[in-house]
Amino acid sequence: MLVVVGNCVLVHLATQFVLSHPGSRAVSCGQTDIVGFVSSNAVDLVLFDIDSSLLAGFALAAHVRAADRARNAREYTVLVAATSSECKYLDCLVGGSAINDALKMPCDGLQFADRVDLWCPVVARRVGSCR
Repeated sequence: MLVVVGNCVLVHLATQFVLSHPGSRAVSCGQTDIVGFVSSNAVDLVLFDIDSSLLAGFALAAHVRAADRARNAREYTVLVAATSSECKYLDCLVGGSAINDALKMPCDGLQFADRVDLWCPVVARRVGSCR
């Protein structure tokens, strides 16, 4: 399952992804809800916006990692941060940040789909819906 946190542009891209990849599933969550959602659901990938605060993005990543550990997940949730800031984009790629990858915004639907398929190729083949 793909989870998008916050940004309406990311939600729009996820909606396009779901519509163009029959069998995929995506959910939109608020930043305050994501840790609880990951704690109780199997999540393949979380895509979140860090334009407003890089520190908040790192904190979110740390909380998601803690939720993965608490539920003894076999595989950890992939975390991809999206930003239009070159500096924040590069900071997300620093080792030890708990963030797996960064997505440079703006991006189109193909770039978005390529990123999802890179980390979670199975997501593109599962049945579900976007809300």
